[in-house]
Amino acid sequence: MNSGTTSERDLLRCPRCGSSARDPEAKQCSCCGKSLHSYSRLAMDPRPEPAPPQAGVRAQREFARWMADQPTGITQVLGLAALVVLGLAFAVLALGGVLHVRGTDRSAVTAICVCIGVVLALWNGWRIVRFYQAPLLHRVACVVDERTRTTRTKHGWRTRHYATFEFEDGSRLEFPVSSGMAAQVARGDCGVAITRDTFLLVFHRAGRV
Repeated sequence: MNSGTTSERDLLRCPRCGSSARDPEAKQCSCCGKSLHSYSRLAMDPRPEPAPPQAGVRAQREFARWMADQPTGITQVLGLAALVVLGLAFAVLALGGVLHVRGTDRSAVTAICVCIGVVLALWNGWRIVRFYQAPLLHRVACVVDERTRTTRTKHGWRTRHYATFEFEDGSRLEFPVSSGMAAQVARGDCGVAITRDTFLLVFHRAGRV
């Protein structure tokens, strides 16, 4: 039913003085004489905000299965455990005099090497404990940045891959990723990131949504 009244949305607003014209067919502002154009009405219409790209992930058929996934993170734990063993082995070798260099103070070298080994073992042992104490988080995220870091070792060059994810709350975190995952994901990809502590365990990729 048309009441014959003009709604606020149908009013033309003057771009110069801001006055509203009651006549939707008005050509000029009755206050200042400024010509009224169609964009004056368009400026009053609220523009819908585009949906965030993460919203499309929840519409995926496999979203429920992704959110129910419970990765163990055993690969990450074994990597930390290997560093614990390496630290302890380094300390034992130092105590046995294997790391002694001729012409140096043996006791000082031994003490330094033992300290390095023990600190390495304790630090990574604490990281294992922290890993299991941290919650397993399932979050919708998008890849917003990628980078690589290449270092030289005695066995050659080693490249590490990193990916930065943006979550639905706007926060961003960078995680080290394997070379295989780095080859599968690209900037702009969205999906479900499963993380624990400082590790990205799994990224279920939904692609660009």
